[in-house]
Amino acid sequence: MWLARLSDELLDMVDKKKIGIAQGVDISFLTEEAQQWVLVILEETGAAMNASQSSKLKEYGKSGELTLAMVRLILAEEKPKERKVTIKGDKISRYFSEDYSNDDIEGIIIQLLEEWQSKQ
Repeated sequence: MWLARLSDELLDMVDKKKIGIAQGVDISFLTEEAQQWVLVILEETGAAMNASQSSKLKEYGKSGELTLAMVRLILAEEKPKERKVTIKGDKISRYFSEDYSNDDIEGIIIQLLEEWQSKQ
């Protein structure tokens, strides 16, 4: 229901999954002018918006403190990159018997890395 309060352009971005539903709901609390600012900045930068950013926009919007400059700063925030490493089972199966769970294997690998790091 809240999404109906979005501008047509922002609603279209939600429909095309360029903005998440939760972020769309947060933005729907903004004034039409503030929504336009968000749209302009997203189009200018091509940035994706995370939940933390949309929440900040909502809070500043509710307090009446949101400005174009703030929208730009919030949406330009550096997002931490998540590192994900996957090791295929066939590569590590010779080191661990079938008795070890994935959590056990991860724990051992972390322990070995910590020991290795302390020797560096």
